[in-house]
Amino acid sequence: MTYDERAELFDADLAAAIAAHDSDHALIALLSRPRLDGAERVLIIAALGESGTGPDGSAAVRAQFSRAMSELTTAAKHTQANWRDNACAAVIALARRDGAAATDVCLAAIASTNPSVRCYGLDALAVEGDDRGWDLMVAFISEIMSRKTISVTRWNELIKAVEYLAQHADHGSARAAQLITLLRAHWAKLADPPQIKTKRGYPTYTHTRPATRLEALWPGIQPDGPPADMIDLPRLHTPTAWWLPRNQPPPGPTGPQAPQRSA
Repeated sequence: MTYDERAELFDADLAAAIAAHDSDHALIALLSRPRLDGAERVLIIAALGESGTGPDGSAAVRAQFSRAMSELTTAAKHTQANWRDNACAAVIALARRDGAAATDVCLAAIASTNPSVRCYGLDALAVEGDDRGWDLMVAFISEIMSRKTISVTRWNELIKAVEYLAQHADHGSARAAQLITLLRAHWAKLADPPQIKTKRGYPTYTHTRPATRLEALWPGIQPDGPPADMIDLPRLHTPTAWWLPRNQPPPGPTGPQAPQRSA
C-alpha cells in the first residue's frame, strides 16, 4: 500500500468514527489500531476533543497524555516532535471535554521541560483551570521574575500564568492582594517587557515590537496604581481560548424540547 493510499484509508476511517453515533468509542477503537503514526494519533486525539464528554473518552485522552509525556522524556530526537504534538493535542482535547476537571493535566504539562507542552498547558489552564494550581503558579511566576533577564518565551508564560491567577483572585481578596503585591515588588523588571522580533517580507526585514505589558491587560496593576483592594482583576481581563468552545453534554430527555404545535 502506498503512503497516499494509507492516508486516504485513514482519513475515511477517521471521518466514519467521528460521524458514528458513539463517536467516543469509535475513536478509542481507532486509537488501538497498530502502526499509527504520530500525525494520525494527533488527529484522533483532537477528534476526541470534539466528540463528547463521556468518561471513557476522557480516560482515553488522559492515557494518551500520560504515554506522550513518558515517551517524550526518553524519545530520540527524530521522534520528539511526534510525542510533543501528542501531549499538546491531549491537553487541549481534555480541556475541551472536561473543563476545570482537566486542571491536573494542565499543571503536569506546565511542569514539562518542553516549551511547547508548557505553552499548551498554560493556555488551557488560563481558560479552564480551577484554583488547585494557585500555589504552584505563584511559585512559577516568582521563578520567572527572579531571573536576571526574562526571555520572550518566559514573558509569554508569565502573562498566561498571571491570567490564570487573576481569574482566581477575587476583588478585595487576600489572593488579589498577594498577586498584586508580588508583581509590584518586581516591577523594575516587569516595566520593561522584552522585544519580540519577527521576520517579514521579501527581501526579509526584521520587525520589532514590545511584548504585551501587564498594565495593558490589568490597568492600575503597576506600583503607582490604586490600592490593591480597589483593583478587580477578574473583571479587567478575561483570557479567551483559541480553540473551539468547550463541549457540553447533549440535552437528555429533560433538555430543551421542540415546541408543540397547537391543534
